[in-house]
Amino acid sequence: MRKAFFLSVIAALFSLLTLGCHKDPVVNLPEEVTLGESIVYLNGKVFDAVPDIYYRPFDQLFFALFGQTKDNHDVGQLANHLAFAFLPLRQGDYPIITERKYGVAAYPGFEQIFAEDLTGYTYEVDDKEDGYFNITYLDTVAQVVKGRFKVKFKRMSKNDIKEDLEMPKRLVFEGVFHENYTIK
Repeated sequence: MRKAFFLSVIAALFSLLTLGCHKDPVVNLPEEVTLGESIVYLNGKVFDAVPDIYYRPFDQLFFALFGQTKDNHDVGQLANHLAFAFLPLRQGDYPIITERKYGVAAYPGFEQIFAEDLTGYTYEVDDKEDGYFNITYLDTVAQVVKGRFKVKFKRMSKNDIKEDLEMPKRLVFEGVFHENYTIK
C-alpha cells in the first residue's frame, strides 16, 4: 500500500516536472546568408519577416526590426514586430537585457497590432540568459551589417481579446541577417 502511494507520488512529480519544462525547437541556422536574404525562425518555422535595420547618429544607437503583416480571419490586418533596440554600432556579442541600457546590450521586444492601432497579445522576455544578439560583420562605409540572434518571449496577457491572433504562449525567435542598414 505504501509502495503504491510512493510510486503514484513519484509519477505525479515527474508529470509536473516534464509538463512544466519547455523544450526549444531545434533550428539549424546557417552560418551566414547572402545580402538581403535574412532569415528568421519562430518556434522552429520560418517567420516571414521584412527587416528594417537602421542607425540613429543623434544618439549613436542601432536598431534591428523584423516585421510581418498578414491577414487574419478574425481581426483583418495583423502586424507582428520583433525588435532589438539600443545597440551600439560596432561588431560584438551582446546579451539580452530586460531594462533599457543604451549602447551596451540588446533590448528586445515583441508587439502585435491589429485593426491598425489596437494592441494584441502582450509578451515579455523569457530566459534572457539563453538569448543573444551578435553583430559579426559591420561595414560603416557601405552600410552593411551581418549577425545572428536568439530571444525568447512568454505571453503575459491576451488583453481580453477573444479573437485568435495566431501566436502561441511561448515564442522562440532565432535568425541570421545580412542587410544594408539606413541612417535615420
